[in-house]
Amino acid sequence: MVSKFTKRTPTKSIKSRNRRRNRTPVKADVAAALAAFNRTCRRRLAKLFSKLARVSTTPTKTRRKHGYQLVHKDSNLPIKSTQFEKIAAKLPPQNSPKKPTVVLDLDETLVHTTPVPPPGRFDFIVRPRIGGEMVSLYVLKRPGLSAFLEKLAAEYEVVIFTAGLKEYASLVVDRIDPRGLISHRLYRDACREMEGRFVKDLGGIGRELKRVVLVDDNPNAAFLQPENALRVRPFVDDLEDDELGMVGRVLEGCGGVEDLRVAARRFWEEKLVADGVVMVSVEL
Repeated sequence: MVSKFTKRTPTKSIKSRNRRRNRTPVKADVAAALAAFNRTCRRRLAKLFSKLARVSTTPTKTRRKHGYQLVHKDSNLPIKSTQFEKIAAKLPPQNSPKKPTVVLDLDETLVHTTPVPPPGRFDFIVRPRIGGEMVSLYVLKRPGLSAFLEKLAAEYEVVIFTAGLKEYASLVVDRIDPRGLISHRLYRDACREMEGRFVKDLGGIGRELKRVVLVDDNPNAAFLQPENALRVRPFVDDLEDDELGMVGRVLEGCGGVEDLRVAARRFWEEKLVADGVVMVSVEL
């Protein structure tokens, strides 16, 4: 005679084995689902950053680490954009008395933009429509930006010249300049493309070159007129940054100088001293 205990034991054992067999497929399904989710997230992030690269000129992490890839100085490559003769028409003649002109880059010079919410704070969101699709971009203003624009506008004609798309950049400029201190705006279609990089030709904006300076973080931007450049450090998220304050202090009172490019050299000297670089004068 078989007891109830001996009858139930095989049944329980079978059920236990079935449960153990069933655990493996469940774990496999969960792992597969997580892997698919990770792939989807990576694709979405790649898509977002790809859109940002097309919309603005924000450097990639590789560029921030290793610096910009420069246009070759001996480059004789053909220029793909032929719109330079049209730039002067976008900047109408100045009213009398004429002010010298400060041309400002946008991305990494005045603001930093990212397609995902940054871990720290951001100042505002813009939603341009790119390729028929709405994109949300988070914008952080460089410290001192409002005071910088106000100080410049009192003494200079202020122009935004960005390699970013107009659909994106115009929204950002509207937000950082509610008082209309910026006189004119130039976008990507006003840039020259050399070796796959955007160059800003100051010779086509209809102003005397000796009365113009370009404030930009990208060394390629001033490739054609390097003597007009005030190159600043790229801005990402340093809330203690004082680069704009330094530029403002250099340009303050320089509006009346005969050659504004002298201010560019003075800026570099002050920047080197501030960064702890010792300058040695050698007489030949």
